[in-house]
Amino acid sequence: MGYTTTFTGSIRVEPALTTAEAQFLLDFSRSDHDGEPKAPGKHCDWVPAEPVLDGFGFATIEHNGSEKSYDAVEWLQFLIDEFLKPGSSGGPQGGLLTRDHVLDGVIEANGEEHGDYWRLVVKSNAVTREEPITIWASDNVQQPVIVPGEIVRDQWFFETRR
Repeated sequence: MGYTTTFTGSIRVEPALTTAEAQFLLDFSRSDHDGEPKAPGKHCDWVPAEPVLDGFGFATIEHNGSEKSYDAVEWLQFLIDEFLKPGSSGGPQGGLLTRDHVLDGVIEANGEEHGDYWRLVVKSNAVTREEPITIWASDNVQQPVIVPGEIVRDQWFFETRR
């Protein structure tokens, strides 16, 4: 028994992973890391996605679909810090890894319990868990008016005055 969380989406890797890096991460995800001092848990469920069609490497990382997945945020940050980002150690397989990657993207996470919905957000190699905010209609919270093409109200106003 355990808890199931479904992950949807992928994280962009720039520059794309080489074939050797993708194979290393795939092998790493298939290994048992129980008892390893820095590992956040027993199994890492983040893997390179299929290679891009233009043949320039593996441009995204995604969840492997494992039914019981734990420490998702910690594992992704571990992979970035230990193997992928500039200045990372590369671990024992350091020679296979270019250690020059920047990761960005959003993964939607949905747990099996009602209301267990969150996002895993990666911005310039920093991984965070983002919880939704519930706003009740009866709270009379002022919602911004969205105008098509508008990104930020002040920016839109500035641009229309030129």
